[in-house]
Amino acid sequence: GPIGVIKQGAKVSTKATATDLALFAAIISVNLCVLNMVPLPGLDGGQVAVVLIELVRGGRIRKDVMDEINAYAVLALLGITGWTTLADIRNIIVQK
Repeated sequence: GPIGVIKQGAKVSTKATATDLALFAAIISVNLCVLNMVPLPGLDGGQVAVVLIELVRGGRIRKDVMDEINAYAVLALLGITGWTTLADIRNIIVQK
């Protein structure tokens, strides 16, 4: 989760060379790219999925339907973010 990434980044930055830091930044960047392409509404991958669905259907998806799908997707993404953040906090507490 986000706290785990920051914790790992802090570890890398204290013992690493400039090359190690650049590699860490590159890994984070690639990871964000891959996650952003997951076909969930609200992410770029979701937009690609919507365009492909509209191409297959031969028409646009109604705006009210897309609004509802996007609302649930944002709730899901917020839930996942909260869950991973809480898991990171739990891991920090358990380690001490």
